Amino acid sequence: MRTEQTGNKGRAARAQMDKEAAERAAINAERAKEEATKGLPPVVPLGFMEDAKTVAYYARTRREVVKLKPSEHKAEFLLMMADISEWASWLFPDKDDAWIEEHEAKIWKEARVRLMAAARAAGRFDAEKLRKIGIWEEVVEGKPGLIYNAGNACYFLPMAGGAPVKVDCLQERHIYAADKAMPAPADEPLSYEDGLRLVEYLSARQWEVAGSGELVAGWIVNSLLAGVAERRPHLWITAPAETGKSYLHDDVAAILGDAAVLLEGASTSEAGMRQKLAGYARPVLFDELEGDGVDNKKIEDGALKIMRTAYASEAGAITKGGEDGTPREYPVRCGVMCFSVLPALEKATDKSRCLNLRMVPLPMDKRREIWARQDDGREMVKQDGFTGRLIHRVMVEWQHIRENIKTLREHLKDELGARRAELIAHLMAGCYALAHGGAVDAAALAHALDVAQAYEETEEKACEEMECLAVILDTLAPYEGIPGKSYARRLCKDVSAGGAEEKAAAERALASRGMRWRTDGEERLQIQGSPAHEGIKELLAGTRWASGQIVRVIGAGCVGSNPNAYGIKVSTAKKSKEVCRVILIPASLILPDDGEE
Repeated sequence: MRTEQTGNKGRAARAQMDKEAAERAAINAERAKEEATKGLPPVVPLGFMEDAKTVAYYARTRREVVKLKPSEHKAEFLLMMADISEWASWLFPDKDDAWIEEHEAKIWKEARVRLMAAARAAGRFDAEKLRKIGIWEEVVEGKPGLIYNAGNACYFLPMAGGAPVKVDCLQERHIYAADKAMPAPADEPLSYEDGLRLVEYLSARQWEVAGSGELVAGWIVNSLLAGVAERRPHLWITAPAETGKSYLHDDVAAILGDAAVLLEGASTSEAGMRQKLAGYARPVLFDELEGDGVDNKKIEDGALKIMRTAYASEAGAITKGGEDGTPREYPVRCGVMCFSVLPALEKATDKSRCLNLRMVPLPMDKRREIWARQDDGREMVKQDGFTGRLIHRVMVEWQHIRENIKTLREHLKDELGARRAELIAHLMAGCYALAHGGAVDAAALAHALDVAQAYEETEEKACEEMECLAVILDTLAPYEGIPGKSYARRLCKDVSAGGAEEKAAAERALASRGMRWRTDGEERLQIQGSPAHEGIKELLAGTRWASGQIVRVIGAGCVGSNPNAYGIKVSTAKKSKEVCRVILIPASLILPDDGEE
């Protein structure tokens, strides 16, 4: 029975593939006829690539870029871009099918000559001229507006107003490449009532900070506008087990439909990210982005590099050297939402581009209340055409969003500082466009400040808890004669970066205090669980580390596993022949920054 069902599924999949192939062929044939009647060439030379040996062409009917070396300008390669009838209609428009059949060699020779001449005239290929899926600014027939490349078609919305209409994907200034079909903009935009329901749906989560759902809603809007926005804010969602992190990921993916790029940490390299995202202006959801181990740490660092580049006002481009020695650019425009148990936002520059929103454990009765609030929104986003209505709303609101960002930034900068104000302003302006639209009013400005202050207060508390870590280290091994300085911290620094003698002496000193510096996968301090650490629990009183989910007694007492405690973990290690519990503290929490003692 199972074999029969599998066979039926396979036949259905093949039938669907055949149907889609036939539809694409019909569309391409129709395009070919249209281009032939205009007397246009079947391809557009874009110029020579960086290696100066390869020419890039835009094939009109396929809406794809094809790259050929001069030696490849012959029938078998030119046929990949257009049928011989299309070439003949351009080169010899007065000839019939019989003549074309007899003079194929002449057609291909003439095509090669004409194409190479046009390629030389085009100069160097400009990657910025080619645009993939996303919303972009464009001028169509003299009218400024937004153009949305949905993969299988382009839709234009004039700034003067109206509804999105299909337009030619080959414009005077830019070329919009074909790709997998994305949701098309609906005839009617998402209503403000449904926009408010969407914000409520995202807010009904186990957030640590009130207003986090609004920031997520604002990120969704900004990420759809990544091709036109001055800044592309990012979010890092962190949560311990059973707090709804995976549900949030899946819900945001459902809201965005196929418009989002879905990545997973374990199967994504930095090079893969560059190549996959280059040229697009799409939201990116990066799940399971953890930093344990050397390989995952590289992936995490690669994601941060992408996020830093994508945030820039101008179209950021990552430049890498090619195998032939020529540099290659990867234009990256995307808003990224990362999901992990722990954040990797250690540098101030990263925190100015990305907010860490945390989800927290709640009692079961509180969770049930939240789940009940989600039901209405979940039904809404599952409706056919929801993403298309959302895209239409975002395009209509773009001018207001741009002005609201400026207003919010000015309102917030004295309280938050310029960089944080800019980040919050983008997110809150996006959220306002969903639920209200138009220009922000005084109430919206006051509410944005409340949300920002609530977030900042939580961040300050996190900083206080980081200082609590220093107290822990001081308690374990006070530095005699210098109050407030951690001897354990100084010893770790000597082990990590000191000379041979300093390292050996520091290792002996750590060992005498039940500690060891580990370098397996990443640098960490290992603290042995023992009755001497009972006082740590009292030190953590009043902080997030003191909750029942965070501090567990190990043996006679020790700091327990906390997925929100910035990488502090509990594990096991062998001591002599016995296995005992240990605390592992990442080097990033222990070693002082540059310039610090």
